[in-house]
Amino acid sequence: MTLRIEPTSPLDPEIMAMRSLIAILTLEQGVLASSDPETLGKILQDKQKAIDLSNELTKNRIKSMIERGFTIDQIGLEGWIQEKSGEAKAHVNNPLLSWLELKDLAEKAQELNRINGMLINKRALIVSDTLVGIRGGSVSDATYGPNGKKLDSVQSRSLVVG
Repeated sequence: MTLRIEPTSPLDPEIMAMRSLIAILTLEQGVLASSDPETLGKILQDKQKAIDLSNELTKNRIKSMIERGFTIDQIGLEGWIQEKSGEAKAHVNNPLLSWLELKDLAEKAQELNRINGMLINKRALIVSDTLVGIRGGSVSDATYGPNGKKLDSVQSRSLVVG
């Protein structure tokens, strides 16, 4: 027996995709904190798939709205949701609730991604500083290039034979 759940809003696929992305970003954050590069590689693949799916669903929604003559704004979105809900025989009390949920989830995903980016940058700086130390330079000697990244300032040592 297969359980079939009818969507209550045409935005449900996007909402589910965004929830999936948030779960992946949360997992990524834990892996970044624990420094597990093998697991991180798999998570990055899953993250890219989730982002691609979310982008595809958004493009499809916008295309559907345009094809049906709706504007790409709040009023057009409300009309599109009502029309699509009627086609699917779904009941949407307030078409904006789904949109607000999707916006809220997107903001959460964006914030998680921002924090994860900070964790990645911090890890990169630690690795960079470690490499500078291994090469014989001083971490405090590091200067920044035009792209904002630290330049290795390994000082060469001359051997004077006399």
